[in-house]
Order: sequence, then structure tokens, then C-alpha cells
Amino acid sequence: MGKKKQTKSNTKRGGQDHFVGFKLQFLESRALQYQQALDASSPGPFYNKVALDFLAKFGQDDDFGKDPDEDPPNPWDFLDETDEDEISDDEAEKRTARYNKIRQVSQQNCYYHR
Repeated sequence: MGKKKQTKSNTKRGGQDHFVGFKLQFLESRALQYQQALDASSPGPFYNKVALDFLAKFGQDDDFGKDPDEDPPNPWDFLDETDEDEISDDEAEKRTARYNKIRQVSQQNCYYHR
């Protein structure tokens, strides 16, 4: 008889996690909302809100896998409607690209964990 190939029992299958630490906790804390959006067959608005909240909390950094040293505060807890900074068109385009990227990556991450 041939030998069976041994595999690790705790090996995770599926796609790689794009998020770790505080960022992963942030996303996992929205699991119930995610399931509700799926049950209602409308995950699009959920992805939009989570992507915007994620970028507001963790900043405009392109490296989503990099975990901050400490959990940043929620910016919406300190939001003042009169404090809106003007940004250039170039910065607006960069932010839109980051938003699209984070939305795509988070969507892929959620599909892997179904």
C-alpha cells in the first residue's frame, strides 16, 4: 500500500486574509450586518458603508495588511459637521481609487469566509 499524504489539520483553506489585527477585528465586528445584507440580497450598500468606515478609521494607506500599533479611535465619534477640509482633485481621485480597492478586497475576503 502507498503512503497517505499527511496534511495539517489546522490548515486554513481558501483565499489569503488581506486583513490582520485591528483591521480584521473591525471587519469581523460587522459579520451580523453582513449576514443581514446577504439575507436581504443587498450586499452593495453594506460594502459601501464598511469601505467608507474602514478608510475613515484606518486612513488612506494602500497597505491594507499592515496593522496599526494601536486601535485608532472611531472618527465618527468625534465628527463635527462644520469641519470639512477641502481636498484637491488629485487627492480625490487617489481616495476614490483606494475606496474601490478596499471595497474589492473586502468583498473578496467576505466571500472566502462564507
